[in-house]
Amino acid sequence: MVIDEEMAIDADGWQARGFSFPSPRPVQVTAKGIKNTDKGFRVLLMDSAQLKNFKAKKEFRHIPSFEGLKIRSYSHTGELPAGSWVAVVMNSENIINSMVVELKIVVDPK
Repeated sequence: MVIDEEMAIDADGWQARGFSFPSPRPVQVTAKGIKNTDKGFRVLLMDSAQLKNFKAKKEFRHIPSFEGLKIRSYSHTGELPAGSWVAVVMNSENIINSMVVELKIVVDPK
């Protein structure tokens, strides 16, 4: 397990968690809404170099197969190349309340 945590995300805000590995690996990303996620949230996975563009609200590239839109829960397993990666969880639908989302990222899931 690389990441296993509950994140508090401000209204219309986001949180990011990074991880890396030296060779291609299967990775499982799971996100589950805990509090105030009835309208859904968004999950993205991107190369860590893309986070700068994301923060600046510029064009950025993410891995489409690791994207969840307007979701209350999410799970996807896929192969990623070696490198540094960032999972972003966005409170994109709830502009009034903060929310809590549990994020788990597992490298080499069984």
